[in-house]
Amino acid sequence: MKAAAARTARLARRQLIAAVQRRRDVAALRRQVPRPRVPLGVADRGGVSHGPHIGVVTVAPWHDSLGDVATERATIDHLGGRGVPTRQVLPSASPAGPGPSPAALVVGGGDLLTCPSDPVWRSALDRYCIPGRHLLNAVGLDPDRVLDRDRYAHLADYRLLSCRDEPGAEFIAEVTGRDVSLVPCPATLVAPAEFAVLGQLPGYEEVGRLRPGGFAVVHRHPAMEVAVAALRSQMPVVTVDMQRWRRYPLIGEDVALPSHDPCVAMALVAEAAVVVTISLHLAIFAIGSGTPLAVLDQGDPQGKKVKRYLERAGAGVVVTHDRRELFGVADAHAALVKDVGAAERERARAHLAAIVSASREALGEAEGAGHGGAP
Repeated sequence: MKAAAARTARLARRQLIAAVQRRRDVAALRRQVPRPRVPLGVADRGGVSHGPHIGVVTVAPWHDSLGDVATERATIDHLGGRGVPTRQVLPSASPAGPGPSPAALVVGGGDLLTCPSDPVWRSALDRYCIPGRHLLNAVGLDPDRVLDRDRYAHLADYRLLSCRDEPGAEFIAEVTGRDVSLVPCPATLVAPAEFAVLGQLPGYEEVGRLRPGGFAVVHRHPAMEVAVAALRSQMPVVTVDMQRWRRYPLIGEDVALPSHDPCVAMALVAEAAVVVTISLHLAIFAIGSGTPLAVLDQGDPQGKKVKRYLERAGAGVVVTHDRRELFGVADAHAALVKDVGAAERERARAHLAAIVSASREALGEAEGAGHGGAP
C-alpha cells in the first residue's frame, strides 16, 4: 500500500511539473510570436546559397513535432538525392539577406493552412501563406475550420498543389479553380535506423532487450494510458514522443526513447507487433512500415484529422472510438494495412517525383533569368 501511494504521489508530482512547464512554454511562445502581420520574406537556415536552389518550408524549426520533422527530412532527402539543390528555410519578417532567394519554395506538409483556434498559432501560421510560383506539399486542411476563404487565393499561382486528405483537396480546388493532387505525406518514406544497431547505442540499452515483433509502440499521450496498461499484460510497450514540446508525462511504458528522431521512431515501428495511437504521423509511420495499426478517435479535431487521412489512404477501418477494441481492430486489419502501406509508398514516391520535376522547372527559370529568386 505504501509503495502504491508513493508511486501515485510521484506520478502526480511529475504531472504537476509538466503542467507548469507547459504553461511557461505557452507564455514564452506568446512573447516570441509577433501579433501584427508583417511582410513575408525567407530566412535561409542552411547557410547562404551561392546559386539557384529550392527552399523547403515547414513548421519543424519552430517546435520539432516529429511529424513535421519527418516530412521536412523526407522531402529534402528526396530532392537532394536527385540532384536538386535544397535548403531548409522558414518565413521571416526580413528579406533573405546576402545571396539569391530560393527559385521556389516547397511549402508543407502539415496543417499549415488550417486556421487554428489559438490566436498565437494563427499569427504564426499566417506566415506560411506565401504568394509566388511555389509548390504546395501534401498539406492537411479542414474546411470546417476555415475562417477566411480569401486567405487561400494566393494558391492559384502555385506551380503544384497537393493535399493529403480529400476534403482539403476539394476545398483548395474550389477556391483556386486548379487541379489538386491527392497524395500521401512524404513522411511515409522516412528510412528507419537499423534496429539491431540501435539497441547497442548508449541510452538505448532497453531497446536492445526488445525482441522484433514482440513489443508494442504507443504514442505518449495521456489518452493512451489505458491502452498501455492493457498492452503491458501481453508485451513490453515502447512510447514514441511525437510532440516533445508538449512535455507529456510518462504513462507507464516499459521503454521511453531517449531520442526525438523520425528514423529512430520508424525503426521501432517497423519491428513492432502493433502500433496504437491518436497521432497522425505515428499512424503514417505504421502505414509506411506495414505494421498492424489501431487509432483511437476521441471525437475531437485531432481524431477527425487522422480519420480524413486514413480514409483517403483506404485504411479508415483501423479507427475506433472504443479503447477496448484497439487490439482487435489492429489484428483484424493487419493484412489490409500491409497492402495499403505498399500502395502508399508508391504514391508517395510518385508525388515526390512530381515535386522534383516542378522544382527543376523553377530552377531552370531562375537560371534563365540570371540566378534570380522566386517571383
